[in-house]
Amino acid sequence: MWIGTYDKGLNQWNRTTNKFTHYQHNPNDPNSISDNRITDIHEDKSGDLWVATYFGGLNKFDRKTEKFYSYRYDPSDPNSISEDIVISIAEDPSGILWVGTPDNGLHKFDKDKGIFTYIKYKLDHPGDFSSTYAANLFVDRIGLLWVSARLDGIFSYDYWKNKFVHYENDPKNANSLGSNSVNLIYQDKFGNYWFGLLDGGLDKFDKENSKFKHYTVKDGLPGNYIYSILEDSQGNLWISTNNGLSKLNPQHNTFRNFDTEDGLPGNALWSGSKTKAGEFVYGCSSGFIFFHPDSIKENISTPPVYITGFSLFNKPVPIGYDSLSGRTILTKSIIECDELKLNYDDKVFSFELAALDFYSPENNRYAYIMEGFDKDWTYTDLTQSSVTYTNLDPGEYFFRVKVSDNYGNWNESGASIKIIILPPWWQTAWAYLFYILFIVSAVYIIWKAQLRRIRTRQEYEMSKFEAQKLHEVDELKSRFFTNISHEFRTPLTLILGPAKQIFEKVKDEKIKSEISMIHRNARKLLGLVNQLLDISKLESGNMKLQTSPQNIVSLLEALLLSFTSYAERKRITLKFNSVEDEIIVYLDKDKIEKIVTNILSNAFKFTADGGSVETNVSRNENYIDISISDTGIGIPKEKMSKIFDRFYQLDGSHTREQEGTGIGLALTKELVELHKGKIDVQSEEGKGATFIVKIPLGKEHLKPEEISEVDQEQEYEKEEERRNYYEETENKSEQRIDIEFLGKEELQLLLIVDDNSDVRNYIKENLNNEYRVLEAVDGEDGWNKSIEQIPDLIVSDVMMPKIDGFKLCEKLKTDERTSHIPVILLTAKAAKEDKLTGYETGADEYLMKPFEPDELRARIKNLIEQRKRLHQHFQKEGFFELNQTKITPVDKKFLQQAYSIISQNISNESFSVEVFAENLSVSKSLLHKKIVTLTGESPVEFIRRIRLNRAAKLIENKFGNLSEIALEVGFNNPSYFAECFKKQFGIPPSQYHKNNRAS
Repeated sequence: MWIGTYDKGLNQWNRTTNKFTHYQHNPNDPNSISDNRITDIHEDKSGDLWVATYFGGLNKFDRKTEKFYSYRYDPSDPNSISEDIVISIAEDPSGILWVGTPDNGLHKFDKDKGIFTYIKYKLDHPGDFSSTYAANLFVDRIGLLWVSARLDGIFSYDYWKNKFVHYENDPKNANSLGSNSVNLIYQDKFGNYWFGLLDGGLDKFDKENSKFKHYTVKDGLPGNYIYSILEDSQGNLWISTNNGLSKLNPQHNTFRNFDTEDGLPGNALWSGSKTKAGEFVYGCSSGFIFFHPDSIKENISTPPVYITGFSLFNKPVPIGYDSLSGRTILTKSIIECDELKLNYDDKVFSFELAALDFYSPENNRYAYIMEGFDKDWTYTDLTQSSVTYTNLDPGEYFFRVKVSDNYGNWNESGASIKIIILPPWWQTAWAYLFYILFIVSAVYIIWKAQLRRIRTRQEYEMSKFEAQKLHEVDELKSRFFTNISHEFRTPLTLILGPAKQIFEKVKDEKIKSEISMIHRNARKLLGLVNQLLDISKLESGNMKLQTSPQNIVSLLEALLLSFTSYAERKRITLKFNSVEDEIIVYLDKDKIEKIVTNILSNAFKFTADGGSVETNVSRNENYIDISISDTGIGIPKEKMSKIFDRFYQLDGSHTREQEGTGIGLALTKELVELHKGKIDVQSEEGKGATFIVKIPLGKEHLKPEEISEVDQEQEYEKEEERRNYYEETENKSEQRIDIEFLGKEELQLLLIVDDNSDVRNYIKENLNNEYRVLEAVDGEDGWNKSIEQIPDLIVSDVMMPKIDGFKLCEKLKTDERTSHIPVILLTAKAAKEDKLTGYETGADEYLMKPFEPDELRARIKNLIEQRKRLHQHFQKEGFFELNQTKITPVDKKFLQQAYSIISQNISNESFSVEVFAENLSVSKSLLHKKIVTLTGESPVEFIRRIRLNRAAKLIENKFGNLSEIALEVGFNNPSYFAECFKKQFGIPPSQYHKNNRAS
């Protein structure tokens, strides 16, 4: 018997003398074995012994001379083996040796010629060996070569067809190879193929269907690492694993396992071999062990099994009266019972099982089934001797149990017991009779209640209708509230404007005082209107937050400064305290100003002369606290809960000392809550009050659309610059607007579009001396007159019947006939989003009601001056240099089209204004108005300027003599051409090229 070791070379054991002959590598002896690490041993048909070594290549042992001849890798010899690590050897029916290596795959070896043929690795090439690791070689009875690739599955090689078939694991296919890590291959005497896997158990291969059946620890194997497979004379397979030896009966698929308790020297048995006498030899860490499989006798008697105990809700049930359940369940021992009755609420019960087998009981297994509930038998080992069932429905069941011996033979008779679960009282016959009577009664009651149900439904529909009507009334009221608030702005315009003008004109101090009172109260009314609009927006959900990071400290300081003069008049001490100079908070600046202004106004209102008002700012965990305290009259405790109610007045008498509307604090509270903040008040009557506003820090509480990292005020920076300009203009002397640039023959034509005749008259009276004024009563009338008259500028209200100001502005700016006309929108809609809407429709200016006449005049003048600068820019640079923001896209397109038409007719001396207007598809008068408005020149001058510019280019390019150039640009009279050229460029055409070259 030949035995290979891991690092001690080759051993021959003589069983007769029980002596070993050792063969080890000797560096000084070229005929010794080439390496001491033996990986495989094979005896060929001629009796020669072939030994595979780990680093010494392939060795042939000559029994007569007891010399070894090694075959090793030689780089200079293409017929040598490709590496010195050989791990497996097999011989096919033709006598060819097959040699496996870990890095260079598979080799064929012709023993007679000593030639190795390397089966080259070809990735994903059908029919070739596509792995570098030939771990185990096996030739079956029909001559097929099987190769385990360790990490790439299995290859079957038919050397007659010179073709490999690859088998590998497919996670989606349960019938594929169990694992790609295949350690060994075996064919039993029935022709079945068995594959030992590394950590994958045992696989049986059905070659006809190309399907694999898997056996693992769950099926009875002691371990999933398979080291060797041997077959005894009875057809049983003996499988050595990492956790013991197992005997598999392939016919019954039963396992009988052996370990150290059965006499094995260790549980891990590695290589195995079968002698000619049928004995099995296994190597292990303690040496090796051999035995004859027929000498292992089995216990052929199957043990009996009994049901030895019964538990209810995990409590053992005694024989006789059971105090826990209050009844008798077992009248005798459970072993003797054939039937067991339980109530429907006995939801959890258990059986204790016992198998009377004392020979290796750990190898016994139970199988049990509850017929009527379980669909199949449940298998378990003896460590689980208790079986529990829960929530079985009322009915009859049979519980059966059987047991196997330690060799896998089952006692099919087993033990059984009938289980009857009684139904609850509501599932008995009396209960069903009651149900029938109840259903009949219910039908009668339902029929009887039908009229009442119909009546109730009608009442519900009526209440729903009333609720809908109330909601409509609510919406109507809110809409009316908003519209009437907007309408207040128009008469306020007619009060504030004339009041200011009268105040500036009169000299009598008493009259000026009365006019000042009118103006002051009108502005107060405007503030109340604004608050009403804010309340309306909050109710409708149209008020949105637009927060940006702000320094709350500097913001509050600026607000308090606006109250300084008022505090000085009333001799009230105004204080501001903050520990930090900068606290950044995400807030809506406009709304915070309203909050603080309202609270401060109330504080000053209810604080007597000589008192004090103090504002404190501090950071408190995740909030910023703003507290405003005063030394005023205070708030009674019974009224503190109502001060934030709308229209509630602290002083309810008809002669209250402090006037107010009860809107401010209500609006303040809703604006604070819009910031996700809180407002609270602390007060004691006669000792003043303290309002505390808490605003969350950070921005996590805000929605993305409520956050703007840039201050919203910056978006209106240009508007504020214009406003400052108008205010400066307003403070100047009341000189009339200089209108010299308007032309000496006629004044500019303005169109006033407003549905309020008083507003139209008011504007007309203030502008009539400087402009020609045309009126339109609504948006539709304004559009028609704009088309007919083509005014120089339009002032339009926004809220009008038929066509509102936004739509009118959009139509004007997108129509080629009117796109050049500047538009000022005049409106009571003061929200920032309304301003943005106006600018988006193309409005040149946006003026809010109430407005000052001087501001309106200044804005009109500014727009006309812009148009004048546009004309100067055009005459100097040409219209291609115009800034796109100066004119509308429609006007830009119009000028480009006009230039194109003139360029096409540049040489046509008969090209007239009439032909020009016809090509542009406009009337002659509209063409004249539009060209003059956009360029400051008449169409004739416009055509001449373009022709002369072309002539200048031709002169620069030396196109020809002056007569030729004149004809080229449409002048048939050279002298007239020279006169026009000199007028435009300041020099005659004859000197233009010289001056141009000199410059």
